Amino acid sequence: MSEQLQELITDVREYAAYLDEMGVAFLEPAGQVQGSRFKVQSSKPEPDEVLTPNPQPPTPSPTLFGDIAPDNTLKPSDETLEDIRRDIGT
Repeated sequence: MSEQLQELITDVREYAAYLDEMGVAFLEPAGQVQGSRFKVQSSKPEPDEVLTPNPQPPTPSPTLFGDIAPDNTLKPSDETLEDIRRDIGT
């Protein structure tokens, strides 16, 4: 008899560890529920608590990063490759 009790305690501990891994917060007796003696409450959100996506998607921009104007502040250079190499010393 004590061997069966010890086996039952071991099984209950394993089930409790499994339910904890699955996110079950606690078990509560549920009265007259057909097919089950316990009401399981999970830490997962209920369907009415789930957030719905925004119905209005953002408006697309013409470019990937929005309005980016080209930088026209650079002026054409009249330096040659030899002038640049002389400046950097190679």
